[in-house]
Formats: sequence, structure tokens, C-alpha cells
Amino acid sequence: MPTKDASALATQFARNLSKLRERSRLTQEQLAEASGVSWRYLQQLEGGKIANPSLQILCGLKLALDCSWEELLAAIP
Repeated sequence: MPTKDASALATQFARNLSKLRERSRLTQEQLAEASGVSWRYLQQLEGGKIANPSLQILCGLKLALDCSWEELLAAIP
């Protein structure tokens, strides 16, 4: 079970990811395909259920969303 800190990080990342996806006018399915992750995994990320996505996943999301690291990881220490 994730710790409180991990849960808070997952929640903040989920907000960032959802906001950036909506800004890019992509559905979850479109972003999943463009970033190379499964739709179910992306759902879990946006739902704040995954606290530690790999660097490979983060890079795929960043490229698919055409955003900066600062935007993707905003307010995450």
C-alpha cells in the first residue's frame, strides 16, 4: 500500500496528466496509444493509483503531450 507521501505525489501527478491531456485535446485512448502505454495503465495514472511510473513511461507521456518536464511534474518535489 502506498504511503501518504506517495499518494499525494500520485494525486498531483494525476492532476497534471489529466490537465495536459485535456489541453492537448486527446482522449485517454489516444494518449495511451501515442505514448506507448496501455489504456488501463493510463487510467490508473490519471486516477492517482500509480505513484511511481518509470522514466520510460514519463518520457513517452512527455513526448505525446508535447509538454515540458516542468509542466508534467509541476508541484512534485
